[in-house]
Amino acid sequence: MRSSRRRSLRSWQGILEFLILDGATEFPLLALALAPFMIGAAVAIRWPHRIVAALGRLNLIFILDIFSPSNPQPYDANIFLFSVLFLVAGIGLLLAGQLLIPPPSGETRLGWLLASARRELDHVLSRRDRRWAPEEAMFRDAMRIAQLVDATRGSPQQRAVLTEALSCFDQAGAIRLSHVGLSRLAADPGSQIVATAKTALSARDPQGICDAARALAGSDANEDGGMRAARDALVGAAIVIDAARRAAEPAMEQAA
Repeated sequence: MRSSRRRSLRSWQGILEFLILDGATEFPLLALALAPFMIGAAVAIRWPHRIVAALGRLNLIFILDIFSPSNPQPYDANIFLFSVLFLVAGIGLLLAGQLLIPPPSGETRLGWLLASARRELDHVLSRRDRRWAPEEAMFRDAMRIAQLVDATRGSPQQRAVLTEALSCFDQAGAIRLSHVGLSRLAADPGSQIVATAKTALSARDPQGICDAARALAGSDANEDGGMRAARDALVGAAIVIDAARRAAEPAMEQAA
């Protein structure tokens, strides 16, 4: 089945390049010649027959890469065969990997996702994590929550796992938002207070974060919007971290 798909894919692209165009250099003709193949592949993807849908998907993905439309076209058969050879080799390697490498079990996926959530919380203010905006990072967290729900479906420990993961994501999100608000105040006279607040955030110390928020509020009588937002973000982070610690205490006592 797969070999017939590859042969059909190669034949379509060979007909397009060496029969329909065959030395043409006009870009409008190139676009018109590509249109039926692209539109036909897009329609085939929605076809109820699985083989036709798979063939359309393969054609839509790989035809532009193999054909490599340019003006003027080289029309070199060696380049075409070279590209097709690597396409077939890539599909073969993918098929071999699917057959030889077993998919991870639900417990393994669950362990990976939980370890990822814990590791990200421990390094939430690292240079690698700060490449994401807080909103982008929270969107990634939402996607991982969906993956956790899928991995724990029907498991008796689903509630405990989701509670821990949500706690990690909530703390990480609150810390990121607080750090962004503090970064905007780094040039203010209260920069020492800002540094203290960042240290408390890194240590996930709710009392230290609250103290930094109070010091930040009292550092300037004419409080502007940015300082107020940073202070509110610190208070929110302290509440989230404190609630997570209180929720984790019974589990730690049972484990002890």
